[in-house]
This record gives sequence, structure tokens and C-alpha cells, in this order.
Amino acid sequence: MLAAIDDRAGALARSAYRRWVRDTDTLSADFKVVLIRAFQRLATIYPTSMLSRIAELATPVDQNAVHSDEVTAAISQALNSLWDQDDQRPAIHKQLTQWAGDHRKPQQAAAQSTFAYLAARRTPDGPALLTDEQITTVWLSDMWRNALPTDDWSPIAAQAFGYWMQTALDISDLSSTIQQIFLSAVHRPTDPHYSARRMIAMQNLLFSWIPAPPSPQPSDAARLRDELSTRMRAQDPAAPPDPHAPQP
Repeated sequence: MLAAIDDRAGALARSAYRRWVRDTDTLSADFKVVLIRAFQRLATIYPTSMLSRIAELATPVDQNAVHSDEVTAAISQALNSLWDQDDQRPAIHKQLTQWAGDHRKPQQAAAQSTFAYLAARRTPDGPALLTDEQITTVWLSDMWRNALPTDDWSPIAAQAFGYWMQTALDISDLSSTIQQIFLSAVHRPTDPHYSARRMIAMQNLLFSWIPAPPSPQPSDAARLRDELSTRMRAQDPAAPPDPHAPQP
């Protein structure tokens, strides 16, 4: 780590970090944990590049790969630690926004994995991002839109989604806000066309949270799942009109 901040050796050390991260699937879990902890400490000096390295490690080259519990815990700890530093949070917020709005897949994937880890943060009052007064629901909706697994399944995104849905079930004051965030993540009146891929991704997340029968289902959770699914389908511009809707 000292080499990374040395004037002469710094560029070489950071270049080595980039090479290691690109070969992440060949690295041992212990070595990944060491790298993540180094990136976390160096983020105070190189916030953008070190956040990029953490995000790259959080997104395996093999889309079907799953991190070990130790690596997942290290990634989560690093992101949580950085987010809790007041001087780091604006940089992370700005970087996630830029990545999510980028047309390039690697940047979108970096935003997806980084946001998913942060969205999984818990407090006694619900998801940490949702209860943070500096975070807007518009931003949360934008980030969830990018985090929807439209191409490949994301275990950490599914975990965070399940926690948010359980919160909507358990804390009535947050239920409406959470549902609206997810509905807006799928479709908005300003969208030029409806995205079937986002709707399918949301359906997959919903049924990952509460599977369909014959799996046992808590009735309240199943009702909330079906209610959100029905509202989502009703927003589809291509959906046939409700025959029971009031006529103008």
C-alpha cells in the first residue's frame, strides 16, 4: 500500500492493482480480501480510482460466479466504511450517478454492484439509504432502475431488494415510498417506450423474494408481491384498458 502513494512507485503499484482486478476470477479469496482492504485505505487519497477497483472486484468477470462469504463481507465493509465518511459520501454519490448514466456496460455494472451493497445496509428504522435525509427518492429510483438484473442475475441486488420489500411489509410508513421507488424504476410517464426487460427483471426479483406456490408463502407478503406486480403491469402503455375502470 505504501508503494501506491510513493511518487515514483505509485503509478506502477496502481497499475498492478488494475491488472490483478482484471484477473479477479483467478485470485484466491484471501488475496481479494487483502486487495479490498488496501483499496479501502487508499480511497482517502484516490477516491475515484479505488472505488473503481472495489466495484470491479465486486463484479466478477464470470457473471455466474459468486463471491465467497469472506470476499462479500470485505466488499460490504469497505463500501459501508467509505459511505460513512462524510468527506467520501459526496464522491461516491457522484460516481454512482455517473456510472449509472453511462452507456458502457462495465460502468453500469459497477454502479449496479456498488449500489446493491449500499442498498443492503440496515438500520433499526429500515434501509440506510432510504432513511438518509441527504438521499432523494428520485436518486434511489434511478439507482434501482440501473440495478435491476436485466442481463444477469445479481445475488446481492436480490438480497437488497428482499430486504426493502420486507421493510415495506413491516414498516407501514415506508411501504408506499418503497413501492413507488420500485414502480418508478420500471416505468415512468416520461419514458419513450415501455421496457419489458425491466418489468421481467422486477418480476424475477419479486418472486425471488416470495416464490410462487407450491412453496410456503406468508399471506401478507404474497399479497404485497401480487399487488406490486399488478400495479406494475397496469402502468404498461400497451396493456389493455381495465374494463371496470370509470369511464370519462
